[in-house]
Amino acid sequence: MGAADRYERRAYLEKRGGRKVASNPKPPMKNNTDQSFFDEPVDLRVEARALALEVICRLLIWIADGTTIENRGLRATVALYCVRPDLLMGITLEEIGERSGMSRQGVYKLATDFRETTGLRS
Repeated sequence: MGAADRYERRAYLEKRGGRKVASNPKPPMKNNTDQSFFDEPVDLRVEARALALEVICRLLIWIADGTTIENRGLRATVALYCVRPDLLMGITLEEIGERSGMSRQGVYKLATDFRETTGLRS
């Protein structure tokens, strides 16, 4: 048995200046022989509830970011406008701003922030 047989062969990386440095050997890929992950059926109701819960939580957190109760009401109205404008009887963002004492640009910025936070496309 030679010296080369006793030691594991390593790949070498060349560094600047011509130095060679031994690389760390990569461990073999672990194969999962346990097939239980693939055998268990996915309960679509549980998955749907978890997804709905995530959406509702994001919505409520965004609304709760308002500093005052009035600001939270404005945020809830803007969220409703972005998600279901038909429920607001045709009110526009400009009218929402006028009724809340906020500028049109401020309400549009709030709507843009909601859409970016939730990933909702307009």
